[in-house]
Amino acid sequence: MQLNIGDAKIILLCNSLIAVPAMRELLFYQRISAIIVPAKNREVTGVVKEQIAGSSVELLTVSRKDFEQKIKEAIVVHKPAAAIMMTFPYIISKEILSLPPKGFINFHYGKLPEYRGPEPIFTQIIKREKQPALTVHVVREGVDNGPVILQETVSYDENDTYGMLQQKMANAGARQVTLLMKIISFGNILPSTPQDESKAVYHKKPTAADLVINWQTMNSADIKALVNACNPWNKGCGAKINEQIIGITEVEIQDTITETYPPGFIIELNREKGLLASTCDKKIIKINIVYSETGFMSASRLIEMGLKAGDRFS
Repeated sequence: MQLNIGDAKIILLCNSLIAVPAMRELLFYQRISAIIVPAKNREVTGVVKEQIAGSSVELLTVSRKDFEQKIKEAIVVHKPAAAIMMTFPYIISKEILSLPPKGFINFHYGKLPEYRGPEPIFTQIIKREKQPALTVHVVREGVDNGPVILQETVSYDENDTYGMLQQKMANAGARQVTLLMKIISFGNILPSTPQDESKAVYHKKPTAADLVINWQTMNSADIKALVNACNPWNKGCGAKINEQIIGITEVEIQDTITETYPPGFIIELNREKGLLASTCDKKIIKINIVYSETGFMSASRLIEMGLKAGDRFS
C-alpha cells in the first residue's frame, strides 16, 4: 500500500546526484511538476532525463544569467505548492522566494546552524562531528539561515569517507522528503524553528591548500579526517614528497612511537609492512592506498616511484 503523502506538487531544483534518492521518491508518488538543473551539470541532467522518461515532468536547464526568469516561468506554469532545493548553486531573489504558497525549502546536508556554507559534508568530516545531520529549512535572504522544518541526525563512523557520508545523507533526504510532502500537503503553515544565531558558523569552500596535509600542524586524527573528507571526489588529499604530489585515499592510525622522528618521516616502506609515517603527535600512520598520475595503488608500490624509508613528506 502506498504511503499517503498528500496531493501537493512541487518543483525541484538540484545540482548533485545526492538528490537522486529523494527525486525518485517524489517521482514515485507523482509529486514533481518540473526539475531545474544548471545546464553546465551534464551528469545530473543526464540522470534526470533517465528518471523522468515517459512522464509529464518538465526538465529545465538554466544558467546564471537566466535562472531567475526560468524559475519564475516554471512557477507560473506549474503552480507548485513549494519549490524544493537540493544543492542548487544560485541565490534566489526575495521576489522569487515569495511566489510559491509554501515558499522555497532547502535540503542542507549538514547540521544547522553550526555548519553553514557550500561544503557541509566535507566540513563535518574535517571537524570530526560526531552527529552530522541533514537539515531541511525555509529559504530566506542570506545563506543557510532560514527556520528549520526538519532535521535528521545521520550515523557516522570515523572511517566513513566523503562518499559514504554523502550516500547516508542522500538516503536521509529520501526519508525526509516524504515527511516534508505531508507537511506541505496537510498543513496550512510550515511549522519551523528559528536557528540559534549564537551557534551559527559559516564555513567557506575549501581551497586547494586546505586539501593538502600539513605534517607540521596536523595530528594523526586530523590527517585521517582530511583523507576521508577528500575520498573519492578529490582522489584523496594531497601529500608533498620529493617535489611530487600524491593523493592519499586511505590511512589507519597505529601505535604511539617512542623514537624521535620528525613529522612526515617515512619510518618503513616495503611490501610486507607498507608505508609507515610519523605524525606530529608521535603516532604511526599507515598509508594504505594512494593515487598518482598512473592510477590508484597500494602505498607500498611507491617504491617503484623511487620513494624509500628515510624520505620525508613536506
